[in-house]
Amino acid sequence: MDSFDVVVIGAGPAGGQCARALAAAGAKVLLVEKSKDFDVNNFSTAGSLNEVMEDFGLPQTVVGASWREVYIASTNDQVNWRAEEEQGVVFDFAALRAFLADEVKRSGQEVLMGYSYHSHQEGGDHSLVDLKETGGDGHRQLAAKVIVDASGAQRAVLNPKLKKWRMVEATGIEHLLQVSDRDWELWRDKLAFFIGNHWMPQGYGWIFPMERGRLKVGVGRYFAKEKLIPHEESYRYYLDQIINQKLQDPSQVVDRHGKTLFYSIGRNDAHVHGRVIGIGDAISMINPLALEGIRHAMWSGSTAATHILRYLEKPDLFFYDYKRAIRSYTAFSWRACEYLMRQIYREKKDLRIDAVVRAFKHLSQKEMIDLCFHYKGKLAIRYALRLIKERLFN
Repeated sequence: MDSFDVVVIGAGPAGGQCARALAAAGAKVLLVEKSKDFDVNNFSTAGSLNEVMEDFGLPQTVVGASWREVYIASTNDQVNWRAEEEQGVVFDFAALRAFLADEVKRSGQEVLMGYSYHSHQEGGDHSLVDLKETGGDGHRQLAAKVIVDASGAQRAVLNPKLKKWRMVEATGIEHLLQVSDRDWELWRDKLAFFIGNHWMPQGYGWIFPMERGRLKVGVGRYFAKEKLIPHEESYRYYLDQIINQKLQDPSQVVDRHGKTLFYSIGRNDAHVHGRVIGIGDAISMINPLALEGIRHAMWSGSTAATHILRYLEKPDLFFYDYKRAIRSYTAFSWRACEYLMRQIYREKKDLRIDAVVRAFKHLSQKEMIDLCFHYKGKLAIRYALRLIKERLFN
């Protein structure tokens, strides 16, 4: 039976970054991915700031496009902020995952594609792990000192019986489109968001640039199994609406994909159980306001790697302070984002959502970046209070 220091279940940004950091530090690592290649479900989670590239030592090959403008449209209003210089990137999700896995292999460690977690048992100084072949009957058994649950919303290892009905469920679909030069030039350096009941009740839509001539267009709905606001059941209805109203020329669908996420209000997920430690979406490391997750997932992967290395050196530490480190990172600002999420995406009147967008017009570009990417608590509270005022007096 093969034996590893760490087995990482899931090769998304969280699992890939965790395995990469562990492998670089000399740990014996196995990174497990259920898909047989990284092009499967190549789902994008918005853009990141340029600083993320430097923070995680990422190459330009993982970038789909760069952006310098943020554009937000409600049903009846719109606002945008544009900078002279590029502000951030939109990741090529498949390329990012492939790069992180290649980094693990370059450090002499193993990546296993086409297998998923089946079960594990505690035993002595190791856990006995059973992996199952995706779409087949094959199994692989191995021993690991630590198991990392990076299985995303599935939470396969750490919280398989989690009561998901107590969580916020958000479902989205997205198309990768081949577009005309005219449409490409219009959207090539923008992060565009569409909120309001015309675009997507209980959620929002988006247009993000990728490589030249291609755009990702998608819609997502919060509280996906609840009908808090009257809406068409078909996500495709709202996706087509954005395409038909915001693109000027016919486009060709290159790829279709979708995803469902579960966010625990207050981030009350279990972070550690026995020799299992959770990272990324498995512990709700996705911001509730706009579902930005890539950089938070990678940060949690790096942080978990630090604590795992300490544990491998001194097992009596037992992932000491890991949950506290995660909670310090999310802190009060994420609670403010939770509040805004529950207000905005439950709002039945477009006029009130329009009022939020009008309030955004008072933000400078720096304040906008602070609010959208750093979730600055004071700004979030200020505009939450503005929303409450609109509710009370209009």
